[in-house]
Amino acid sequence: MKRVLISLLLAWSLSAASAQLYVMGRKAPEVKIAEWIGPSPQQSGRYTYYEFFHTSSQASINNLAMLDRMAEQLAGTVDVVVLFKEPVEYVAKTLGGGKHRFFLAADSQGRTFDAFEAEYVPLGALIDRRGRLVWLGNSSRIDVNFIKELIE
Repeated sequence: MKRVLISLLLAWSLSAASAQLYVMGRKAPEVKIAEWIGPSPQQSGRYTYYEFFHTSSQASINNLAMLDRMAEQLAGTVDVVVLFKEPVEYVAKTLGGGKHRFFLAADSQGRTFDAFEAEYVPLGALIDRRGRLVWLGNSSRIDVNFIKELIE
C-alpha cells in the first residue's frame, strides 16, 4: 500500500512539473506577431485582449460578434487582437474584409500559441500595458461586461 501511495505521489508530481503555471498579475508569456492583416494597434489601450482563433472552430466563429462589440465598446481602453496560426492568405480571405473593429494578427510559427499553451480555441488572454496577465481562459463563456468588470 505504501509503494502504491508513493508511486501515485511521484506520478502526480511529475505531471504537475510539466504543466505551465499562469499567475494572474504576473508577467504574461511573450506575444510574437509575425504579420498583421490590416492595421496594427497603436497601443492606445491600457489593456490588450488576445483571442486565440481558428477558422475551423465554430466556437471561435461564434465569438467574432462579441469581439467586435468589445473592440467598439472598449475602444481606447482595450485593444482587441484576434490571433491565428493558419495561412495568412486563407484568414485574410475569410476575415480580412475590413468590416471588423478588432485587429487580425498572424502567429505563423505558433510561437505565441505555444507560449500560452493554447491547445484549444477559443482561448482569451487579457494583458495590461505592463505585460501582466489579468485573465486567461475559455472565451466562449465571456462577454463585454465580463471584461469591463476585470478592468474597472
